[in-house]
Amino acid sequence: MSGWVPSDFPSLPGEWIEVAMNETTVFAGIKTQGSSVIEAWVTTFNLAISNDTLTWTYISDSNNVTQLFNGNVNQNSTVTNYFDEVYAIYFRVYPMTWHIRIGLRYELLGCRPYMKFKHMLGCERCETTYYCPGDGSRSACGRCEPPSEDCDRSPVEHSYGHATECSPCPPGHFCDDHCVECEAGTACFDGVRTECKPAFYSIGYGQDECLPCSDGTYQSLPRQPSCECCPSGFTSNIGKWECAPCEFNQYSDSECGDCLICSSPYDCPCMVVPRPCFEGVTCVNTGRGQFLCLDCPPGYVGDGDDCIDIDECADHDPCWPSAGCYNLSPGYICGRCPKGTEGDIIHGYGLNHTRENRQICTDIDECLIDNGGCDPNAHCNNTQGSYYCGGCLSGFLGNNEIGCTLGVDHCALGTHECDEHASCHYTRPGYYYCLVWSAH
Repeated sequence: MSGWVPSDFPSLPGEWIEVAMNETTVFAGIKTQGSSVIEAWVTTFNLAISNDTLTWTYISDSNNVTQLFNGNVNQNSTVTNYFDEVYAIYFRVYPMTWHIRIGLRYELLGCRPYMKFKHMLGCERCETTYYCPGDGSRSACGRCEPPSEDCDRSPVEHSYGHATECSPCPPGHFCDDHCVECEAGTACFDGVRTECKPAFYSIGYGQDECLPCSDGTYQSLPRQPSCECCPSGFTSNIGKWECAPCEFNQYSDSECGDCLICSSPYDCPCMVVPRPCFEGVTCVNTGRGQFLCLDCPPGYVGDGDDCIDIDECADHDPCWPSAGCYNLSPGYICGRCPKGTEGDIIHGYGLNHTRENRQICTDIDECLIDNGGCDPNAHCNNTQGSYYCGGCLSGFLGNNEIGCTLGVDHCALGTHECDEHASCHYTRPGYYYCLVWSAH
């Protein structure tokens, strides 16, 4: 991380940077460094706290005078300043003097109040190996004070402090149906076991909380006994589950090391233009003039030095058969769904994307809208990707060309006006003729 460098140059007096913690926090110190990318660092500074951002109180010394803290003398060395504990939600750093311009990386030292009280020992707290029933008295666990031959205390009971009675579990154990030793990757406190999350570790027995991975180390898995060193070219801050690559003008030549500023492109090939890696690939300097190319961009495959476009269309054919698949560099795109169907135009990068995002074209039922354009009284027959008009509905006469009309047959209905000595013959809807019977 490059840190905070205000945009004004030269830097102006009165600049400050603020941190909001969202809840009350106990602050006890601050670590500072200069900028990681330019020659700039803060040499002296003031600190202030607030709970509402309206009223600010400067951190003072024992004489109640605003304390001026000494900062850095170069870009990369770390300076730690401690002060009496303060409680606040908001925290500000006010640079007072600096080298060339303001450049600051910092880490606040503190914790939530409940974590402080968890470990705080004082006259009000019942000490470890004792229990306090609440009547102002204190009694020992696992022994009698003074010692006596008829002591009735169990030799395996224990107290983690701040207890009203003894626990049957000794330190480094947790209570289940019986006492079980706290195993690696977990921490046991007051008979309760906690599994360490990624970025934290515990050796188990004898450790009452999971500890964060230190600078330059990481742990991506839960329930682990230790942290792994970041490889050359990478680093991390405290409590990280992965390492971050050094900037192109930095290098790291040892495991668990910090990123250091390069002295020349000869030592750091990633500074050379054009870069030695494939375009779009992160280049990290690993020291002694060596470098490493990271993963190829999405849609490419290779070692980072040389990357080849993946032909998603040929390798996995993610598009609808008649829509067409078009390979890009990088990525791919599907054509529009064919006439009579509908679906998304899929595009993306890489084979994982094609496996999870196949194009699907579904048939459009044209008959649902305006009967597909057929006569309102005719059948509309939907087919895959198309449709066709059928005959007239029952009770109607005609066809889709001349139209379908209600089929009035006077002969069938008996509403004709033929003589009783003549027969009715239907010709078309509403029309008929009468045929007189011949005499015998």
